Amino acid sequence: MVILGVQRRKAEDEAQRYAHNLMRSHDDQQQIMDIMSRDLPVPLQTIVDNLTTLEQNYQGKLDPGAMEHVQHALESGNRMNDLINDVVDYLGIDATGYRFSSVNMNEVVAKSLKILEGQIHETEAELQVDKLPTVMANESQMVLVMQNLVSNAAKFHKPGERPKVHIAYRENPNEHIFSVQDNGIGLNMKDADRIFYLFQRLHAKEGYHGTGLGLPITKRIVEEHGGRIWVESEEGKGSTFFFTLPKR
Repeated sequence: MVILGVQRRKAEDEAQRYAHNLMRSHDDQQQIMDIMSRDLPVPLQTIVDNLTTLEQNYQGKLDPGAMEHVQHALESGNRMNDLINDVVDYLGIDATGYRFSSVNMNEVVAKSLKILEGQIHETEAELQVDKLPTVMANESQMVLVMQNLVSNAAKFHKPGERPKVHIAYRENPNEHIFSVQDNGIGLNMKDADRIFYLFQRLHAKEGYHGTGLGLPITKRIVEEHGGRIWVESEEGKGSTFFFTLPKR
């Protein structure tokens, strides 16, 4: 009995240490999020604003080499701003805590396309959206999922070819299954898992801008909802991203 009592106390102490470390880890993550969402963007935005003013007011007054440096610095500032926003989104997936409700996925797609209006207009993307169901989910996170998948579908198009994006739906007894298909550059299926890892960009050197966080964010949201995500693709023939949500 004495031995059992000692083992029980050791187990309780270990559980308390684990809980303490977990809470400290959560607090550290929250502090990082606060710094990245509140403190970092302010000086960065000041730099970007000053560079934008410099580019606009001194166009034609600076020699081409100097103006090229200004433009490169401005592009780097904008990329850094995108990276901060994506990291905050990624870290915030666990920290926010989900509130599930009945979510009309047709409305989710409409909100996502509204956010992507500029990119869709610029790429002249052609969109086809099937009738989608109402599911139990977190609406804002579903908007982010659709936004990331449609943005990628429009972004990775073949040079000189108009992007075509098809959002479709099917189901099985246990799951809602959504897909976003494109006619873009595709990928080698040996990289199918790699693209869902943090900061993995297959086309970084080919003029396709991004932070490498869109798909990891999407994967994390889907899995937090109890779903799955995967891709089917062939190089030069487009990709189809699938994700599921459980029927609740």
